[in-house]
Formats: sequence, C-alpha cells, structure tokens
Amino acid sequence: MGPVVADAATGFTLYTFDRDQPGQPACVADCLLAWPPFAAPEGAAASGDWTVVAREDTIRQWAFRGRLLYFSTQDQQRGDTKGHGVDGAWQAARP
Repeated sequence: MGPVVADAATGFTLYTFDRDQPGQPACVADCLLAWPPFAAPEGAAASGDWTVVAREDTIRQWAFRGRLLYFSTQDQQRGDTKGHGVDGAWQAARP
C-alpha cells in the first residue's frame, strides 16, 4: 500500500471518509462507533498541514490537508490497514 499517516502515539493507521466535506463531518452518531475520530487534545493548534475542526458533537478532531481523520475499529495492531476501501468511501490517509 505504501506509506500511510498514522497516530504517532499508537502507530494505528488514520483514515479519511470520502463523504465528509471540509470542516463538515458526515460520519456522525453510529458511524463513530466503527470509525472513532482522531481527537485533538484541548489546546491543540493548527500547524502546517494539520488543523483542528470543532465538530457539532463537541469533539475536536484533527484534519490533515483539510481531510478529517478517523481510526478504524477493524485495525487490531499498529500498521494494519483493514479499513482501507471499506464501503468504497474510506481511505487510508496518505502523507
């Protein structure tokens, strides 16, 4: 698959959702059970390609190059990319 963007702390792959719009997540409610957002801690600030989006559900979520980032509950260990291609709408984030 080549290089993917991963959480530095856990090594788990991060994903984008094709149905999201910039700053407007389409993954809400039950979707978040399978695709938890890559939450930004309080005080996190934008830097370079990285921004923080304040969702309506009060979660502050990281975005990379304007694309909101999520984890996949299908991934069981660092380096897994089992969420890539799910429903034709989930893609592993690329550097």
